[in-house]
Amino acid sequence: MNNKYRYPVYSVTSCPTDATKWNTAARRRNCSFDEVKPKNLYLCVPNQEKTEFLEFCYDEIRPMVQPGNCIELAGTGTLNQVRCNTFRKGCPDKHYLSNSIYKHPACLNVNTNDKCYYEDPACPNRTVTGDRVDLSMDGAESSLVASAVIGSLASVLIVTIIVLLIKFRGRIMAKIFQSTEPMHTFRGIFAFIRKCCISYVIL
Repeated sequence: MNNKYRYPVYSVTSCPTDATKWNTAARRRNCSFDEVKPKNLYLCVPNQEKTEFLEFCYDEIRPMVQPGNCIELAGTGTLNQVRCNTFRKGCPDKHYLSNSIYKHPACLNVNTNDKCYYEDPACPNRTVTGDRVDLSMDGAESSLVASAVIGSLASVLIVTIIVLLIKFRGRIMAKIFQSTEPMHTFRGIFAFIRKCCISYVIL
């Protein structure tokens, strides 16, 4: 428990990202569920320094957050609204109640090492783990990039081989007919490839 705040505040590795996990955490902290008098409701947000996530039962009426803002815990327990309009995506574009911040995961995806939001273009590291959303290149995108690179290299290699075959087809055919090994055996194929390579090097 962090003693710098006016009410009990606990450090956690990440904040809940859906209603089920949010309510489970609220019960664990014995927070109120009173929607008529919405006080002491569960909240989980990053601290002002963005070095950790904090969960607590907020001791005041839940505030309404303005569009274009996330919230952080500052001072001795004040909820600050911080601008997120520079985010790549995920910045809330409508008013929302502070205890529904889990509906806006970009506000809870914080790089605590570099002290920044992952969706902030200035944030140097976009790899996210745990309950937070992964914003880095996904497996499918990585596979597509790798396939494109391999395909390009293969195309260049094939074109190069075709050009060499056309340019030196006379010498290559001579090597084939000069081969003492039948082409249907592995040894014959190897001998053919070796002679072709030697011819290319000499050329």
